[in-house]
Amino acid sequence: MPKIMSIDIETYSSVDLNECGVYKYVESEDFDILLFAYAYDNGKVEVIELACGDELTDSIINDLQSPSVIKKAYNAQFERVCLSKYLNCPLDPSQWRCTMAHAAMCGLPVSLAKVAEVLNLKEQKMKAGKELIKFFSCPCKPTKSNGGRTRNYPYHDMERWKTFVEYNRQDVATEMEIAQYCNNHPISEFEKRIYEADQKINDLGIHLDMEMVMTILDYNNKYMGEMMLRAKTITGLDNPNSLTQLKNWIIKKGIPVTSLTKEDVKELIATVQEPDIKEVLQIRQELGKTSVSKYEAMARAVCNDDRVRGVLQYYGANRTGRWAGRLIQVQNLPQNKLTELDEVRQMVKEGDFETLECLYDSVSDVFSQLIRTAFVPKEGYCFVISDYSAIEARVIAWLAKETWRENLFKEGGDIYCQSASMMFKVPVIKHGINGHLRQKGKIAELACIAKGQLVDTDNGLVPIEKVTKKMKVWDGENYVAHDGIVYKGIKEVIEYEGIRATRDHIVWSEREHREILFGEAATSRTRLLRSGNSRGNLRKRKNYIFRKKMEQGVERSICKSKMRELWDSKVVPLLQLKIGEIKRMPALLTAKEGAKVVREKVYGGKAKMRKSKGREFQKLWRQRDKVLFPFTDRSSGLDDRKLRISRSKYGNRQNRYQWKLRAWKSKMGNPPAKLCEPTPVYDILNCGPNQRYSVNGILVHNCGYGGAKGALAKMGGEKMGLSETDMDEIVSAWRKANSNIVKLWKNVESCCKEAIENQSHTTIGRYGVGFIGYQGNLLIFLPSKRRLMYQQARVEDGKIKYMGMNQVSRKWESMDTYGGKLVENIVQAIARDCLALTMQRLQGAGYDIVMHIHDEVVVEVPAEKAEGHLKKIKEIMDSPISWAPNLILKAEAFISDYYKKD
Repeated sequence: MPKIMSIDIETYSSVDLNECGVYKYVESEDFDILLFAYAYDNGKVEVIELACGDELTDSIINDLQSPSVIKKAYNAQFERVCLSKYLNCPLDPSQWRCTMAHAAMCGLPVSLAKVAEVLNLKEQKMKAGKELIKFFSCPCKPTKSNGGRTRNYPYHDMERWKTFVEYNRQDVATEMEIAQYCNNHPISEFEKRIYEADQKINDLGIHLDMEMVMTILDYNNKYMGEMMLRAKTITGLDNPNSLTQLKNWIIKKGIPVTSLTKEDVKELIATVQEPDIKEVLQIRQELGKTSVSKYEAMARAVCNDDRVRGVLQYYGANRTGRWAGRLIQVQNLPQNKLTELDEVRQMVKEGDFETLECLYDSVSDVFSQLIRTAFVPKEGYCFVISDYSAIEARVIAWLAKETWRENLFKEGGDIYCQSASMMFKVPVIKHGINGHLRQKGKIAELACIAKGQLVDTDNGLVPIEKVTKKMKVWDGENYVAHDGIVYKGIKEVIEYEGIRATRDHIVWSEREHREILFGEAATSRTRLLRSGNSRGNLRKRKNYIFRKKMEQGVERSICKSKMRELWDSKVVPLLQLKIGEIKRMPALLTAKEGAKVVREKVYGGKAKMRKSKGREFQKLWRQRDKVLFPFTDRSSGLDDRKLRISRSKYGNRQNRYQWKLRAWKSKMGNPPAKLCEPTPVYDILNCGPNQRYSVNGILVHNCGYGGAKGALAKMGGEKMGLSETDMDEIVSAWRKANSNIVKLWKNVESCCKEAIENQSHTTIGRYGVGFIGYQGNLLIFLPSKRRLMYQQARVEDGKIKYMGMNQVSRKWESMDTYGGKLVENIVQAIARDCLALTMQRLQGAGYDIVMHIHDEVVVEVPAEKAEGHLKKIKEIMDSPISWAPNLILKAEAFISDYYKKD
């Protein structure tokens, strides 16, 4: 067996690691390695204090370069890149193993501290680490007390330094213990080769057109400055971006305003008559809308040779093993729909923004569509861009034996075109006849809302998966009936403006009041249209809620009487037992009444309550409105005790936070979108005449197909001449056509339950997807021999549960899963393995992959022989896969001088 060398290092650089990535980090002139901790074969950990004059021995340097010694580290890419720079010698990634990636394969968290905590290891990560890293590994602010220095050396605080050395030593000990656990589930040779391929792609990086990037940033800075100067000239204010100053200026102009939220600004622009006020408000709106965050990320992360590296994280999604985007988030780039892309790029590079402003309504939208084109090949080369067509649809058809889909793929058909053709009963051909309908077919297959998102119903805010047909949903104008929810599987979603949905879901742009894809809106940081915020809609909501309260006879006195009975019968006995129960009980009374109960029942009738206990009891008050007034809609301002709550210390603190958040949003624009792990998704069918509903206050399109004739009508079914009967027939046919996929969900769920309960092995389908219950965990073996692992899996009340990282709360907790979700994980994992194998084949053929996104690869090839390389790359992409017999893969490919969508 090869010798194992476990490594952890501590470093210094003036470059921000989180913002710029490790490749830019090591290019800093002041980059240095401070500590080098190591151990051989789980032996004693030694620390070399390089910052104190020690040096790496010749034997260690030889071992770092020797193929007979396996190097292990947590996030091994960091150690390998830093040591390559330090030794001025590139270290071979094939000799390295990443314990962080191995932990992710075992279904564990990514954070070292979290993994150690979850596994309850003897060796835990030292909690003082963050403060020590900030002190020794980052620049410090020069002050009089520190002598004006910008960096802390060991001799500035030797006590801290000794603790830092111990911290470094402890990390290696913790990592080795994690590795011992993970070794029970060894990495396959297939996966080792994929990791090596990934590291080579990240090391190579992709070239950026920095001329275009800097031109756009310069224009944006100048544009922002001009807008601000114009606002100062009109208003005479020092800071027109100040809410207080601007509000006072508008009031002095004779227009009463109480707030300047984005909704208020929009309404004022529509109603105000004075040109100066209208122009200032438009400037404020424009300053909040313009966004070039992707270009700023490029400028931060680009290396000295104009290539950006480290934008892909191997095994970023531990449920499926798919890659995650980093730094620039290349997995989440806006589409480019400009037909004259070449001309617009040239116009921007030449700085001809006057012409650009004349030709296009929104320059910022043009910038968004040009983001992809900032990725360019090196001189004398071009890109061959190739992607698998509908790979997940192909994989699920292959697994489920969905014959009509397999035949469609075998004949070279397009599943999205077929969807649209079934929907509209017309031929749909990509880039051909009725080609514009293909996107609607794609949306029918993909678009949906993430589990847990709150839908505005007449029964209050309800998670989408719990919405029933009895509930009416708010469509921006009225509460409307619908045909219930439909489960759409497990899909990758993004989070933006408070909602999580797939990229293809349709939302509305606030400024243009037009339909826009959610992914496009998130990338361009477009403000989304919120429902129920105009005065007319607010009155409707108030009147509706009032009528609802009257209809059901919900009166304040009746509610209070019933709640007091509940308090006396259930809450008070618990309070008598333990004051800690206060924290877990809902508030059912007013503050005054509640305090009286506590004094009498808990404190023996004493006149005063200690402040600390009083603060504990305040937690009871905060939710009392939900119980007393179930139809109160706080978001529409109907809570008549809102002010009383806001007077508390908690309320004031929250109000200040919200004010700061609004001010920050006005200044910086919306926060960027966040890529989330695949999650269960749903849609709501037939939501009234407008075919829309409100999720977390934002209007979204009712675009779920899944058999909804209302969705067909909204997508153009009526315009295409389809009657309700026709659409009903399409719905019925669609559901019947995919019956095998539904059966697959059930079969997978039953096999998983059997494996968990019996700790046994079962197999499903003709391609050997295996299920094993092992040491309390659920293992799913894929055709590639890779496995998916669900920690501490069990069956409770008929449901499959496991322990996992909640991507919202960031906590390790119990999670549910079921057949549909498991199938989605399996399908995405198989699709990922297909692409991973293909990348290995391309590298083996001598091709340089510079980037890959989901099911797409970008290859840099010599321009003079591009056509020949295009043909060969497509042949490799279309090659059959031995462990997936009869899986029909089809790749599309084209040549380009920059990255774009075909």
